[in-house]
Amino acid sequence: MKEIFSCLIALITICIIINKWLNKKQNLQIKYNCSWVVVTGSTGGLGSALVQKLLRSNLNVIAVDYCADKLSQIPNNSQNKLVALQFDFGSDLSTFACKFDKFLLSNNIDRQSVGVCFSNAGIGEFNKFDATSFESKRQYMQINFNSHLAVSDYFTKLFLSRSHDKKHKSALIFTSSSAVYAPCPYFSLYHTSKTAVTSLAVALSTEYRKNIDILVVHPSGFAKSNFMYQQRMKPLYDFVVKTRNYGNKPLKQLTPDLIINRMLSRIGKLNCVLIGKGTKTNAIFQSIFGRNVTGYVWSCFKTLDKVFE
Repeated sequence: MKEIFSCLIALITICIIINKWLNKKQNLQIKYNCSWVVVTGSTGGLGSALVQKLLRSNLNVIAVDYCADKLSQIPNNSQNKLVALQFDFGSDLSTFACKFDKFLLSNNIDRQSVGVCFSNAGIGEFNKFDATSFESKRQYMQINFNSHLAVSDYFTKLFLSRSHDKKHKSALIFTSSSAVYAPCPYFSLYHTSKTAVTSLAVALSTEYRKNIDILVVHPSGFAKSNFMYQQRMKPLYDFVVKTRNYGNKPLKQLTPDLIINRMLSRIGKLNCVLIGKGTKTNAIFQSIFGRNVTGYVWSCFKTLDKVFE
């Protein structure tokens, strides 16, 4: 009995130590010897909060987004630099590398000083799969997955050159979703794109472990998110407004700060992070019962059918 008790105490102690280590704050500027970081999708709920957090952390930020007006409205109350690059990930992605290189040159930013990139661009979609055209689906997947492919293609090469020339490690962080573990009806493209992002990130982390710290985060829904207000989410948004008064009663409990703090503290320690009870519950359920049972359970979820009635 004493041996069991001793083992239990030792296990609890180890868990506490690991938890403290995982939550320990990190200085990205020192860790990656860089002065510039990149944030795509920088005007959304999570992206805009991330930009402000990084500026307060004594880092210069390159904010990338498709909307010039929103980029110009990003506040900067710090002494660090904030420069904006307008790029639409719904456009020709083959031009991203050239445009980013020209942007660095025109702003006198040394490529080697860019050491961290947050690939955060993406949009939601709620609709019947057969209700949209192939072109609509292709365009959606370009924004939600191919954008991450273009960003990782560019920054993997840039960060490998930093590792070779300066012997510095770099970091590439992807924003995925709890939807990876929840094949919910009418979210087929969103689930597919986020699953692809997660697979890409984990695969890259095994390939470039010695040179680049790669992390993918899976947050549940969070407060102050623009997710529900996007055009492709309109059917669900209209339904929620009618039934639950979404505008005055927040349905999400996580905050951007919680997600960002978890993200920043785990870089270089893990390659995959689950944030929120919803994400963890769905992940545990899928790991225990597999995709067949998980898919069947979600197919029985009929509440959302009312949206299209």
